[in-house]
Amino acid sequence: MDKFLSNPAGRLYRFLEHCAQENGNDTVLQGWRRYLELPEGSSAVEILTGVAPFFPLPDLIAEQLMTMDDADEHLDDFAPALDAAREALSIAVESTVHMTQMQRRFNPGHVQALRHCSRVLQRLPSAGLPSDDQLNEVRASAQSLVDAILAATDLPATVRETLLGYANAAIRDVDLFKVGGLDALVREANRFRGQVATSPGSMLPPAKEEGVWANLKRFATALGIVVAISHAPIAIGEDIEAYKQQLLSITAPAPAVLVAPGPSSALEGDPS
Repeated sequence: MDKFLSNPAGRLYRFLEHCAQENGNDTVLQGWRRYLELPEGSSAVEILTGVAPFFPLPDLIAEQLMTMDDADEHLDDFAPALDAAREALSIAVESTVHMTQMQRRFNPGHVQALRHCSRVLQRLPSAGLPSDDQLNEVRASAQSLVDAILAATDLPATVRETLLGYANAAIRDVDLFKVGGLDALVREANRFRGQVATSPGSMLPPAKEEGVWANLKRFATALGIVVAISHAPIAIGEDIEAYKQQLLSITAPAPAVLVAPGPSSALEGDPS
């Protein structure tokens, strides 16, 4: 796993580094498409949606620098690079122009400053970085859940749509990890956790859908590991344990009968 993807400055550095190396005669859209590893023929909307998480990064980086010792010095050091990044990203409104138009808005010094800024931000007690195997398991478990849902014959429409939404979002976040980093996956895990706690009936399959249950448990476990990684560097053990209890409660044995479950019985797998 690329260590620069652990913080916003590193992700922005990798993106601008890629753009600097692109063929200046190609369009901005094509250069961005290749960074996202989207297939040829992808629409402008797909490409712009994919890079959208980059747009707020300069401001987010500045906010993180403000929390550090010597914040004013750091902001002075990196402000030119952040301003150049904002200007380069603003080319989105003219995304059909040649890549050279974007490349003129920043220089190698700005790119290297962002690389150094990433090193500085790595000193913060921030999110960890999952291994390739852990990310691959999130994607594989989400895809297995999608396959099980599509093969199910007795799955309520609400449950089907809810679970497909979470699974497809996780697949997207893994595929675009170089853009959203761990933050995007943790946001999805937080939404998943919240719905398990507040509306389990909208996402728990009937007991007879054993294939969906098994793959839902696997998916919940994979998300739980990602969340634990995101919390570990800041050592809030009690919160990690509480999170895991809520998120992974769905891995309890499937109830024999599930009739209008309330939050407590559904989460604990109450067979009554």
